[in-house]
Amino acid sequence: MARSALIRSQLGIEGTPGTPVAASVQLPGLLTMRHAPNRVLREEYRNSWGGTNTHDDLRLESTGQYAGRCTASTLIYWLSAAMRGDPTITGSGPYVHVYNQPLTVAPIPALKYLSAYFGDEAGALCAPGVVVTRIVIEGADDAAWTIRADLLGMGMVAGSFNAALTTIPNETVKNLLTSLHIANSWAALTPTPPAAALNLAYGFTWTWDSGIAGDFTMSNQLNRTDIHRDIPTTTLQLRLKWAGIATQEAVNTINLSRRFIRLKNTGTVNSIIQIDGAYDPLTMDTIADQRDGTTRATWDLVAVEDTARKIEVSVTNNVAAVA
Repeated sequence: MARSALIRSQLGIEGTPGTPVAASVQLPGLLTMRHAPNRVLREEYRNSWGGTNTHDDLRLESTGQYAGRCTASTLIYWLSAAMRGDPTITGSGPYVHVYNQPLTVAPIPALKYLSAYFGDEAGALCAPGVVVTRIVIEGADDAAWTIRADLLGMGMVAGSFNAALTTIPNETVKNLLTSLHIANSWAALTPTPPAAALNLAYGFTWTWDSGIAGDFTMSNQLNRTDIHRDIPTTTLQLRLKWAGIATQEAVNTINLSRRFIRLKNTGTVNSIIQIDGAYDPLTMDTIADQRDGTTRATWDLVAVEDTARKIEVSVTNNVAAVA
């Protein structure tokens, strides 16, 4: 009998894109994939009222999602398959993984390709060649940070879990331990956020669209042969108390003043996530919500390149490398 308590989500890091490898990490969240071929009914006349009875797969692909708590130990796997496969890593434990959006060329080495294993004690399936098309990280009130990663794979095959793996050590990223820093330049994003930014934000939604799509060419195979890479886009929504500097940021939004924003969550020495970006404000809904007698605003921004920098994510954990 299939039992939800025995669900497992595992990843392997491929050497050749699309060639499955054994899983090397077990994740705490839920990973699901769907076989999504371009399957069509064969057009033929059969002298039968039953009609055509044969389907053909014209293209092989799989899509899916990972959802769960966003943790420092697992975020790096999704960033490596979405932003760049070669982060700068410093330290000898804890380790600091720095991912910055490539602005001139596609990252070399390329993205990490993942073998995604999912299922339960009834069996496992494997989606090889998985990359990430979108990452959504959200912090809300007194909850934990959550993550959703949208996945794109190269079909589906039967698989086997790595029975030796246990779930990777992970710490809950508590939203109330997040600090917000809003500045006028990159240089002004100092390690200590100004006091004016404290007691201001309730939550956020950070979305990275990687610009990745499958590239299918005439290459004697039905799987994709490469990936398209369009310009990635990043948006940020902040949910703020309508007070203090929020009122000034409403004026900055009207004036289209560029803002430099840091979201930093500090747990233990093995759990620090920092998301920096240069943003242009789009809109501010000054009375988006009212809770417990307090007016809340929502502020929507989009990331832009500024002085050869755009988005930088730093993750501190006890994982030496994505491998």
